Formats: sequence, structure tokens, C-alpha cells
Amino acid sequence: MIFPKKWKDYELIDHGNTRKLERFGTVILDRPQPSVIWKKSLPDSEWNKANASFYENKNQKGSWDKPLTDWQLSYPFGDSEIKFKLSQGS
Repeated sequence: MIFPKKWKDYELIDHGNTRKLERFGTVILDRPQPSVIWKKSLPDSEWNKANASFYENKNQKGSWDKPLTDWQLSYPFGDSEIKFKLSQGS
């Protein structure tokens, strides 16, 4: 996988067992990733630190297990940066 080196507001923390653990700014999310069929590297205690987890249901929709407040992150772009305001989808 390739990630922008200068982007400090994103981190792929771990992935495995059809899940990925990611950090967006200060928020850690546990989300589905069906193509990740190998085992997780980190123990469950690290995955349990996620602010929220998304679970799919049979019709390819799903829901978050915990509510999230809006949060922000930024991405360096030349001499400035792009700012994003993120919120939990329904």
C-alpha cells in the first residue's frame, strides 16, 4: 500500500480478519475491508481503542456502534493545506 508521506492526519494502524483499524486526525475507526483475509497483527486490546466500529448488514449497508462527534483533519497541499470537517455518516 502507498500512503502520502507528509500526511500526518491519517494512519493505517493495523488490518486483518476482513477489518482495518485507521486513524483520521484524532479519531480511530474500525471498518470493514473484505479483501484483508490475513490475521490482525495487533492484539484485540489495541482494536478496542477504536472510537467507533462500522458493521455491515446483509444488504451492504450498516451502522456505527457508537455515535461520533464531528472532527477535523488537514492535508498538506503545496505551501498551504486542505482542511476537512468530517462527520459520522448514517
